[in-house]
Amino acid sequence: MATMRSMELSETAEQADDKGKQEQADELRLLASYGSDEEETDESPSNNQGAGYSGMILADVEEDDITFLWHNWFPIGCVTLLVGLGDLGKSHHGTRHAHGDARRRHARA
Repeated sequence: MATMRSMELSETAEQADDKGKQEQADELRLLASYGSDEEETDESPSNNQGAGYSGMILADVEEDDITFLWHNWFPIGCVTLLVGLGDLGKSHHGTRHAHGDARRRHARA
């Protein structure tokens, strides 16, 4: 069953076709085809959800303990980007901390 939005897009595509705007009509038909197989859902906002958005309440998120390589800067087990202009020492600090972490891990073993 087509969704309400896909039916609206199909109708708009027909109108664009009537005006001789073939390329625009083709794009609208393509967009309409994305929702053509989906069932209609109730998109009205509920108490915990905005229209078209999903997520969770921040109060429901459990806090995790995070171990840092360098306190509040490099969390262990996470991807961290070190970004800045050239010649500011990014490589120096990155390799220094990576080397220090490797030595600490080797010392524990």
